[in-house]
Amino acid sequence: MPVTAQDVIACYRYILGREPESEAVIEQALQVKNVDDLRLAFLRSDEFQKKYADCTGATVTIPVGLHLGVPECDVEVSARPDQLEKMLSRTAETWRELGQTEPHWSVLTSDRYKAASIDQTRDEFYRTGHDQVAFLEALFGRSGYAFPKDGVCLDFGCGVGRITLALAPHFAKVIGVDVSASHLKIAIERQQQQNISNVIFKSIGQLDDISQLDRFDMLVTFIVLQHNPPPIIAAILDRLLSHLNPGGFAVFQLPTFIANYRFSISDYLAAPRSPNMEMHPLPQRYVYKILERNSCRLIEVREDCCTGSTAMVSQTFFVRKAAD
Repeated sequence: MPVTAQDVIACYRYILGREPESEAVIEQALQVKNVDDLRLAFLRSDEFQKKYADCTGATVTIPVGLHLGVPECDVEVSARPDQLEKMLSRTAETWRELGQTEPHWSVLTSDRYKAASIDQTRDEFYRTGHDQVAFLEALFGRSGYAFPKDGVCLDFGCGVGRITLALAPHFAKVIGVDVSASHLKIAIERQQQQNISNVIFKSIGQLDDISQLDRFDMLVTFIVLQHNPPPIIAAILDRLLSHLNPGGFAVFQLPTFIANYRFSISDYLAAPRSPNMEMHPLPQRYVYKILERNSCRLIEVREDCCTGSTAMVSQTFFVRKAAD
């Protein structure tokens, strides 16, 4: 059902606790495709997070174990090659537009990282990449593993190089790939400013481009797969894991459930492209099938807060590919 002005006003009143400040903000909110997306946008907004922060200033946390008593999302995953390319093209177009308008904010959706503020917050933004690497080190350490430091690490959906550049001291070579040339341009500029020599950034536009990449020993991808329709998530993950070297590691995050979500390939392609970030899940059973098909063993899986929404279950997977 299309979003109405009354829906928008209700979100302002019952989620933010105030009236909308103008007709313009109502018109802007009407651009989302349904009420679920509208609600999520309000729940993920900086204003909501700040309003309901605890006394220490921490942002709202997402409890674990949500939606245990509900059925799996109704998603259509198998798609023809031409359908996959059409879906990927739509996603790529959206991110190329975001790369031209709000490249840093599109990576971390905080107003602090919008174009109007990024000159003051750029270093803070890139420090979050080092926090992500610290998380990865802890993930490996508690499982008795270490980074394959002499190997190649791939950061899929690297954006402006937030995590890619933070990974550079830990590997012989790091490859960052993305569909947006505007994002990559900023990443390369940051790389040059930091005098980092062992990172390569590459643009990809088609699924087959993944097979043209150098093989790698470690895969990292966070808050990326979730912006693609389920058939694209599955196709990308399958191709990436097939290109992972034997004995290599992969750490990837994606939502496995979204409340009241369903996905039909024909319906999706028949609808107009949304100019906003899309959020999609891939149910766990499909993830496990892809892991099995690519001889990958699950080391750890845990719920995370990457989506910032109680309507979703997001999970981080840590896997290792069998050695030959």
